Amino acid sequence: MISDELDLRHLDAPEPMLRALEAADRLAPGGSVAIVAPRLPRPLLMELAHLGYDAEPGRPRPDGSRLPRTRKGTPAMTMTTPVSPDLKRLLRALKLGRLEDTLPERLAVARQQKMAHADFLELLLSDEVTRRENGSAARRARAAGLDPAMRLETWDPE
Repeated sequence: MISDELDLRHLDAPEPMLRALEAADRLAPGGSVAIVAPRLPRPLLMELAHLGYDAEPGRPRPDGSRLPRTRKGTPAMTMTTPVSPDLKRLLRALKLGRLEDTLPERLAVARQQKMAHADFLELLLSDEVTRRENGSAARRARAAGLDPAMRLETWDPE
């Protein structure tokens, strides 16, 4: 049985990952959380599995979003890796400076899981694509003068 639902569709990276991990950490033993995401959050599922949670991909919903489920397990400790100034400079030169927010955790996960280079790159780029898509949608909504509090999920047609 799902004890909670967490909607991450309208957040910029790394916020969805952070909120999902916080929600999983707050779960009581045997509890679960359903995570509403715009697409299958593979990086999140990999991280949750690494931390000892039982994470299922779930099925696509009619609106195209995904609803993965996460059950409480025994999380393992993770260590963060500092990002060198040279790498920070290169990320900024490539207009990827926002990857600095998640890179230490991603490096630690990659080392602990002995992740292939291509998988690690996919994980990083997935974060960036999500962040840019969410930022673009937010900018378009602001330019259109839409009220940020108004969401399709809360709209009542009656």
